[in-house]
Amino acid sequence: PAPSQRQLAKLSEELSRTGRVKKKEKEKKKKFGKREKAEYATIEADVAELEAAAAKAEAELQEVIASRKRLPQMQQLALVNAAAAARRAADDKMDRYLELEEMLELAEERGA
Repeated sequence: PAPSQRQLAKLSEELSRTGRVKKKEKEKKKKFGKREKAEYATIEADVAELEAAAAKAEAELQEVIASRKRLPQMQQLALVNAAAAARRAADDKMDRYLELEEMLELAEERGA
């Protein structure tokens, strides 16, 4: 059955409320404190290390795919999962790096 007008209104209200909450969280002033400075100092090396690990895992996966020798399905699945996890970790760290960059720029604008 199709949703009633009341159900649609309720869903619409919930969606707009969660959207407002997310906007408020984003608009909230972010402080660039000691912890962020320490993290920012080492994050470029972390990103490079994770990117290298992701590239290595993806190369191993491609090597297995290209080879004539077939691995058992569970080993193939483990390689795929390892490559995906490595890429996800690298992407998450890069997102954090970009967030820290933005925070630093805002802190410098406020301080200037």
